[in-house]
Amino acid sequence: MAKESLRKPQPQAQPQVCPLCSHHVFCGPNCLSAALSSSHSPWGCYALRLLRDPSSPLSGQPLERQVQASFLIAAYNLAAVSPSDFQIRLSLQGQPHDLAVADTTAAAQFLHSLISTFCAPHLVFLEQPFTVELSAALLAKDKLNAFGFMEPFTELSQRASRAYAIYPKASFFNHDCLPNACRFDYIDTDSERNTDMVIRMIHDVPAGREVCLSYFPVNQSYSNRQRTLAKDYNENKIRSLIEMKLVCYQASI
Repeated sequence: MAKESLRKPQPQAQPQVCPLCSHHVFCGPNCLSAALSSSHSPWGCYALRLLRDPSSPLSGQPLERQVQASFLIAAYNLAAVSPSDFQIRLSLQGQPHDLAVADTTAAAQFLHSLISTFCAPHLVFLEQPFTVELSAALLAKDKLNAFGFMEPFTELSQRASRAYAIYPKASFFNHDCLPNACRFDYIDTDSERNTDMVIRMIHDVPAGREVCLSYFPVNQSYSNRQRTLAKDYNENKIRSLIEMKLVCYQASI
């Protein structure tokens, strides 16, 4: 599912290094084989290798910009290996003019120019033009629809995400600081379905009631979750964002 195994190393594991770049590591032969024909195709590997080079203009950019570059490479790679899944991604909520993603236009202009210069995707594989507008739309959809896979909890460090993923069917879940459902993931389990998302209800919900998750850990206090929401999504825009569902997290792979 990703350019690199998300799972923490297991004692019995035999990690596999990408034979094309010798940089990205996968959790086993099956994972590597699947990636080489999908998410880590030869073009995707080549593009990431060029952008990772110290001479690349991307090397001096903030970490967030580098992550966005990797996302765009993954998105255009998806367009080549699975056009139908790419169309599903394009159907997700989010446009560059949305309040919560207004900063994506500048990022898209820089990254689109960079990718066009260094490693433009083969246009024959794309069903629609490779444009800066498309790059901006993809970044906007990523920002509104990505779920974070968290590092294992520890008292010794702050919480951190190890990766992000998009699940289209989760577009039905809205946000609430008092949610009626919780999301669970089991990335480190020894299972081929370790990237499945599990939704469990906190209490009974009447038919017709919207299922809502919290964007932030439910073990945080309600007031802390509200403060985090205000900080991340602009205190003056929260109500309108929620009502318009502009900050609804959806996801795909």
